[in-house]
Amino acid sequence: TAARDLTLADFHRMPYLLKVVREIYRYYPPGGEIYARVSMEDDTLRDWQVPAGTTYMIHTASIHQDPRFWANPTEFNPDRFDKPIANNTWIPFGGGKKDCPGKDLAVQVSNAFFAHLIRNFKWTYVGEDDPPVIRMLLSAAPKDPFLFKLQRRSTKDEL
Repeated sequence: TAARDLTLADFHRMPYLLKVVREIYRYYPPGGEIYARVSMEDDTLRDWQVPAGTTYMIHTASIHQDPRFWANPTEFNPDRFDKPIANNTWIPFGGGKKDCPGKDLAVQVSNAFFAHLIRNFKWTYVGEDDPPVIRMLLSAAPKDPFLFKLQRRSTKDEL
């Protein structure tokens, strides 16, 4: 195990981990594939008239896998977050006025969670599917459990 607990300053020295967490949420949005919204007033979307009160669905996976917004969208690539991304193209927690107020907290908690696991355990994937198959329900879920063997690190182990 690590010799000391992580501090906020440590996370500022781990920018790649934050990119990995953001890419995980792009690839496997925790809120599921679809967000429902209701138009508050009459509007036009391209050539369609949208009356007030219309319920419409936003398909997160379509946006997160759209090659207009993401180069090689089916590839897991944390480096895509090296440059700014277009508005409303990374929406694992919703977007716009209905964006999840806990989004930043969820990302930071995930960052801390993964930092702790990576720092304290050696991981070996022992599942059959490589990569694991994901199915989208109300949230992203593995088709079968992700099976890992974890071995506690000693304080002498290098990452």
